[in-house]
Amino acid sequence: MRKPRNPPPAHETISGVSFFDPKVARAARAWTGLEQISLAEAAHVSSHTVWKLEDDGWVTPASLTKILAALHRCGVTFWYDDRGHPCGMTFKVRRVQKPKS
Repeated sequence: MRKPRNPPPAHETISGVSFFDPKVARAARAWTGLEQISLAEAAHVSSHTVWKLEDDGWVTPASLTKILAALHRCGVTFWYDDRGHPCGMTFKVRRVQKPKS
């Protein structure tokens, strides 16, 4: 399948493949502190799938759903506009554990 020159807005599906803004995906993962491999394991997808999402934004809807669910479990909440496209994120406050003395 050829990608269109101007990709559709985030989270739109064309011919069974979903597009999600790669910058949003990278930012969400960066906030969690996870490496691509760790996020892939948490989402039960391949590390190549996470890499592809962050590189060009095109993955299957099933893979995107799994990755977004894993990010949500890590404290990332996506905000969506009236068209269903991500327009922002919020994060749960991380609790820092004090070292045992």
